[in-house]
Amino acid sequence: MKLIHEVRRRLSGSVLLRKLYLMFFSIFPVHARYELNRRLRSPYSVLELEEGVIFIHIPKAAGNALIKSLYGKSATGHDPLIRYRKYDPVKFDVFFKFSVVRNPWDRMVSSFHYLKQGGIGFFDKDFSDKYLLDCNEFSDFLAKMMQDKKFESKVLSWVHFVPQINFLSLDGDAIDVDLCVKLEDLPNSFDMVCKKLGVVSKVMLKDNASIRKDYRSYYSAVTAKYVGELYCKDVSLLGYEF
Repeated sequence: MKLIHEVRRRLSGSVLLRKLYLMFFSIFPVHARYELNRRLRSPYSVLELEEGVIFIHIPKAAGNALIKSLYGKSATGHDPLIRYRKYDPVKFDVFFKFSVVRNPWDRMVSSFHYLKQGGIGFFDKDFSDKYLLDCNEFSDFLAKMMQDKKFESKVLSWVHFVPQINFLSLDGDAIDVDLCVKLEDLPNSFDMVCKKLGVVSKVMLKDNASIRKDYRSYYSAVTAKYVGELYCKDVSLLGYEF
C-alpha cells in the first residue's frame, strides 16, 4: 500500500506521467475506475489524522459544508465506515466517528440535479455522460429506473445513490458511528456537533447546493413509494418518512 501511495505522489508531480495515468485509467468503466481510485488511496484524510476523527462523508448530505464550517477545509473522499476499520483498525477504535444523513427522497433529487448540472471532477461527468444523458428530467430518470433493472442496479451502485446505511454500518443492520446528525436538524444541532468535536462554535455554511425545487414536488404517489422501497433501510434505521 505504501508503494502505491508513493506512485501516486510521483504522478501528482509530473504533468506527463499524470496524463499517461489518466489515459490508462480511462480504459476502465466508470464504476470500476471510481472503485480503483478509491482503493489506491487511504480513507484517512490529512484533516482526519490531524483532528483524530473519522468523518463519513455521504454524498449530497452537506458534508462539504459541515467540514468547511468546522475546520475551514473541504471534506475528502466518500469512504464507507468499514473501509476505515480495514485500513487501520487501531485508528478506527480510537478516532471519533461522525456523519450527516439526509432524507432519502430529498437526497435522490439532489444527487440527480447535482450530476446533471456538472458535479465536481471527471467521475461525476463520466457517470452523467454515460447514464443520465437521456434523462432530461427527474421523472425520466425514475421512469427509466423502474423499467430497466440493469440501469437501476448501475444507479444504486454509484456513490451518489448508494444507500446511506452502506456508509454508516459495519454489518448492514445498525448505525455504527458515534454521532449521526440529520441534515434537516443541522441548523439546530450544529452547536452540539461543535461541542462533541471540541471545536470552538462556528457559523454553519452552505456549499455545493444544486438548483431545484422542493423535493416533494418531483414525486408522484407511485414514484415516492418506489424510492421508499429502494431505501427502506435508510428510511427505517435513520427515521425518515416522505
